[in-house]
Amino acid sequence: MENIPILLQHSGEWDDNNNFINFHVDAILIKTYWKFEQLLREIAKQLQKDSKTIVIQYAIAQGYPPITICSDMSVSVYMELKKSSAGMTTLPLCVSFAKNTIAASTSSFDVAPISPEIAQFESTDMITTFDVQEGDDAILELDDANIITDQFHQNVEKGQIYEDKNLLALVMKQYAVREKCQYRVHKSCPRRYILECVDERCTWRLKASSLRASNLFKVTDFNSVHSCLTDKRFCSQKQAVSAFVAAVVQDKLVDPKTIYTPTDIQRDIQKAYGMDLSYMQAWRSKEKAMQLLRRSPSESYKKMPTYLYMLEYANPGSVTRLHTEGDGSFLYAFIAIYASIRGWVYCRPTVVVDGSFLKSTYRGTILTASTQDAEGQILPLAYAIVDSENDASWEWFFVQLRETYGQREGMCIVSDRHDAIWKATSIVYPEVPHCACMFHLWNNIKTNFRKSQKQIKEVYFALARAYTVEEFNRHMAELEAIDSRVKTYLMDIGYDKWSRAHSKANRTMTMTSNIAESVNAANKHARDLPVVNLLDFMTTLIQKWNYTNRKDAVESFMKIGAKYEKILADNTILSQAMTVLPSTEFLHLIIDGQTRNVVRLHERNCSCGRFQLDDIPCPHAMAVIQKFHMDSYKYCSDYYSIDYLLKTYEIPVNPLPDETTWQIPEHVSSQV
Repeated sequence: MENIPILLQHSGEWDDNNNFINFHVDAILIKTYWKFEQLLREIAKQLQKDSKTIVIQYAIAQGYPPITICSDMSVSVYMELKKSSAGMTTLPLCVSFAKNTIAASTSSFDVAPISPEIAQFESTDMITTFDVQEGDDAILELDDANIITDQFHQNVEKGQIYEDKNLLALVMKQYAVREKCQYRVHKSCPRRYILECVDERCTWRLKASSLRASNLFKVTDFNSVHSCLTDKRFCSQKQAVSAFVAAVVQDKLVDPKTIYTPTDIQRDIQKAYGMDLSYMQAWRSKEKAMQLLRRSPSESYKKMPTYLYMLEYANPGSVTRLHTEGDGSFLYAFIAIYASIRGWVYCRPTVVVDGSFLKSTYRGTILTASTQDAEGQILPLAYAIVDSENDASWEWFFVQLRETYGQREGMCIVSDRHDAIWKATSIVYPEVPHCACMFHLWNNIKTNFRKSQKQIKEVYFALARAYTVEEFNRHMAELEAIDSRVKTYLMDIGYDKWSRAHSKANRTMTMTSNIAESVNAANKHARDLPVVNLLDFMTTLIQKWNYTNRKDAVESFMKIGAKYEKILADNTILSQAMTVLPSTEFLHLIIDGQTRNVVRLHERNCSCGRFQLDDIPCPHAMAVIQKFHMDSYKYCSDYYSIDYLLKTYEIPVNPLPDETTWQIPEHVSSQV
């Protein structure tokens, strides 16, 4: 039998006859193979209590004292007894809570596990048994404010209570470095931690023991005075190990953009503690600090399901996808935060995609899709972790993107000329025009036509930026005269892929994939992080941009974004020397020196091509608007308006809570 229903009697007390009275009733379903920590965690979750305060007991017979469940063995014993008992009401678990009073009774104790980082530096002469001493059953009155939680705590005294054994061990390592002395671990077990001076005749000694029903450790005795010779304890700094130095410097490595070298560590440790570390000691300390902060890469992949669940939990409406191979190993992960999904509606439907390689242990690639808001700022739409930039990964990414964002009228995709991207869009978005970044295309031209690149550079960019077919043809004739091979090369690619005048979609001013490159630049230093840390960096980055852009929009007094306000102002200045000849109320001839252009205001069209392609009045249109004192903002695209900008960031990105508070359903945690 895998599952057993258990009756919980909680919030009661034991009377003098060993009967549990004045209790409330609840129930849980537990698995027969559970360990103590799993049982404790499930009870804490069900009763919504701190697991550190929970005491689990049960009575086997009338008049017998209760048995406390405090270890894996005691859980196994209870399971066997429960399986041989009939009915749910037999052998109920009696749960009580320790609040401000913690009993240090010898009847039971919780294991206070010590981390591998500390354990590897402990003495090999560890004792797994302990002597029961009188006074262990005393009741200790505690104030949470007096429990030491700072690993850099300096003033060690008798009677102090530490959060756990790991913390006390770190504090003592720091003490040894600061006082320039050495100690050895005389005893280390779940209930005792005893340190002695390296000189056996010295009186320096620290004793600490755990408190019942918690991981707390209390210093029961501390003689800080050495009676040994100074050269005996000053000869070398045994406690200045990488675990201690890592704990000291790890805060300086939290930001992946920070450059903090082993040489910097050597300098800082020498300055703070008078300690001379070798370069290799400093390097190992940095590596250990990075591991403490980021955990191992393999652990990061295991955390993926829980991270994605919490991201959706904190930001309802977000879309996450996790794709694994047949053996359950990770293959792809996709994230689109709800704030971006909602904001996309108020941005022009031009999507810029790109991929960039990861530098962590297992490598991989991050794929991104972004657009621009009414201010011209970047709005990341989605990001994914895949094995590499290949046909399968890009097709999977675009399938998730289409399922999340759909397909809008006038939509356009912009990217470099990576074959896998173009193949994937032709499958997933066959009706959506796909345009090439004109800078990436220019790099290809430079590679293929080295001799003529200097002469054709200016002509090529004039071709790409031309607003009309007539202007395009004029520049193409110039290009053909320089090197006809380039014309053939560009024709084979397709004019509609890179030329604004021939494009099948209105790219407006998005002629490059620069916004994707900007996203890559923003996550450059984070790409060597473990995968979950990288995803969290991206989420936090979007949260930061979301807040900043919303704040700027709220504080703005303009009607359109500042970028487009400047374009409007520049076009106004250019229009002042032009002559306007009206034909009708909305049809005008504009004379600009030797050139003539026709403006149709009601159609938002000008023969120069800029009005309709940029979606903002060109200089010729501004000449009409200025002459007749019209409202220029009326002829600007809604996608440039502050109203749309406010709506883009109407939904905030909610941060994730601390990982220690995550409540993960079993169906999610079982995927780990």
